[in-house]
Amino acid sequence: MENFKRRFYDSHPRLPLDPDSDQLKIVRPIHTDGMHIAIVAFGAFFGTMARYEIGMWVPPSKSGWPTATLIINVVGAFLLGFLLQALLHRGKDEGGRRILRLTIGTGFLGAFTTYSSLATSVAMLTRVGNLAVAVWYAVVSIVLGVAVCALGIRLATTHHKMRSRAKV
Repeated sequence: MENFKRRFYDSHPRLPLDPDSDQLKIVRPIHTDGMHIAIVAFGAFFGTMARYEIGMWVPPSKSGWPTATLIINVVGAFLLGFLLQALLHRGKDEGGRRILRLTIGTGFLGAFTTYSSLATSVAMLTRVGNLAVAVWYAVVSIVLGVAVCALGIRLATTHHKMRSRAKV
């Protein structure tokens, strides 16, 4: 079974592998590693709790517009864009950066954002006859989510450039 999951790291892919070299390593995919799964689960627990709390504080509007879900998805999309771009500017996805990405990005923000609730809300609005609200809600959620994700990416890049100039 272990041979099935085996991949090799080769720093010089055009040259033959040297079996005595320390360049030949078994690289286990992180999605099969128990520690990485636990890190994601840890972040997901808190993301789910935060989503639940916001959902309890922010009721839907009188028209049935799921305000809490929209706020959660927009904030989550912005934070995910910012986080991933900031980590990218700091180097390879390894060590502490990988732990942050998995804990906050995949775990917390993956559980915090709730596009399944978006789909459920659209279906429920449609079922009760609010087709226009359902379509408008879906469009606004997706367009706004993409826009704020792009804004997060842009802000992280700008922040990185400003920090790079300040070091010089």
